Amino acid sequence: MEDMAALIVALLIVLLPLLWWWLCSKKNVAPGPLAIPLLGHLHLLGRHPHKSLCSLSKKYGSVMSIDLGSVSTLVISSPDAAKAILSTQDIFFASRPRTAAAKHIFFNARDMVWCEYGSYWRTMKKVCTLELFTAKRVEESKKLRVEEISRLVTSIAREGDNGRVAIDMNAKLSMTNMNLVSFMAFSRRFEESSFVELLQEAIGLVTGFVPSDYFPYLGWMDDYLGTVPKMKAVQGKLDKIFQAIIDEHRCVNAEKQRAPDLVDVLLSLDEVDDNDRKGLIMDMFGAGVDTASITTEWALSELIRNPACMLKAQREIDQAVGFDRAVNEDDLLNLGYVRAIAKETFRLHPPVPLLVPHESTQECLVNGLRVPARTRATVNVWSIGRDPRWWERPEVFDPDRFAARSAIDVKGQHFELLPFGSGRRMCPGMGLGLAMVELSLARLIQGFEWTLAPKLQKLDMEEEFGMTLRRRVPLRALAIPRMKAELYGGIC
Repeated sequence: MEDMAALIVALLIVLLPLLWWWLCSKKNVAPGPLAIPLLGHLHLLGRHPHKSLCSLSKKYGSVMSIDLGSVSTLVISSPDAAKAILSTQDIFFASRPRTAAAKHIFFNARDMVWCEYGSYWRTMKKVCTLELFTAKRVEESKKLRVEEISRLVTSIAREGDNGRVAIDMNAKLSMTNMNLVSFMAFSRRFEESSFVELLQEAIGLVTGFVPSDYFPYLGWMDDYLGTVPKMKAVQGKLDKIFQAIIDEHRCVNAEKQRAPDLVDVLLSLDEVDDNDRKGLIMDMFGAGVDTASITTEWALSELIRNPACMLKAQREIDQAVGFDRAVNEDDLLNLGYVRAIAKETFRLHPPVPLLVPHESTQECLVNGLRVPARTRATVNVWSIGRDPRWWERPEVFDPDRFAARSAIDVKGQHFELLPFGSGRRMCPGMGLGLAMVELSLARLIQGFEWTLAPKLQKLDMEEEFGMTLRRRVPLRALAIPRMKAELYGGIC
């Protein structure tokens, strides 16, 4: 009996300090649902984590704490909390977690998006800000955007057969954006679809389940559960493609046979090596191809569902531009409703529903709640965009809402609308992506009457969650030309 009492006393001596430490660690932290031991809250995410986290935030608040396995994560679902994370205290959240995708798809995080905060990030930031994504380069690429979008419109008119044949707009838009980015980067187009499919596979794997991302002590399992081997295989293929192009540029530069492109710019910089260059090229394709094409496809889908909005946009273009020429980028300043359609699409269908996760570098406070160091933080922009506290009738597609709130833009200063993020880690290619979305959307609205095939009574608007928020079923639609034949290359 005395031995039993001694054992109980010993256990209390050991366990009480641990219990006290655990209680102190939870003091004044963000609330969250009850966790399952070891698993945390992974079981609550489901097929659509952005929707699941939105539902949970309505119960536990716009600053919510969850455990993804053994990884503490802060979920942000309001503009004020997003501002705290991305702007007011962004110095504390400027780093990124070290994930399998960063290592095996983005060349060991030697890119701008996934690299940890520090001297290397500052070098990459300088390269992007002063060399790659400057306003001058966006302006210089205007001719390329017009050429690629003209190719898009011409191919739709040719293949659509005056509205008799449904067009796969996902494939068309992806190829158009990929060719634009590849021409800017490599001075060449990829006419084959295999490169687009390879890039889409790589982006799709970013959100694949990897044990070590949630249970760091299970890293030894990564090579046995499927996702990491796929990541390595995809990166291996991309590595060969990018290295061949870099080597080709070295030879061409030596012979000085053409004007410089973005790879040439990267080759001129002594502070980066080939892996750094490949990481930045991957960023350009990942952000420049997928997000722009997805947004345009969602916008066109919403316009087909809302013909009154389509008609209003066409009338605006007809009045501002006329019927004798195609829309150009300078016209966009006079196309407020078309730009409002783009904003409304970014609100309802943000291309990245959960912003790329940040990681706190030290303990700090967010809205008065304590956030320990090494806590991941993700902003649910999908949830913010559909919150009735900030948006009237949030589930309704209504571009007119931006007529009354015309000052709101998507450039990171209005935290209720953050498709490109904000602060130090916001998307550096925002200017290029926005220009591509607005111009391609305007040309598609101007150029065609859009309808569904007769056998489709209703458009499927279900989402497919991933790093980017795709349509579950790609948009296929009939396109009936509404301009003069010569504006389609004389096809019609």
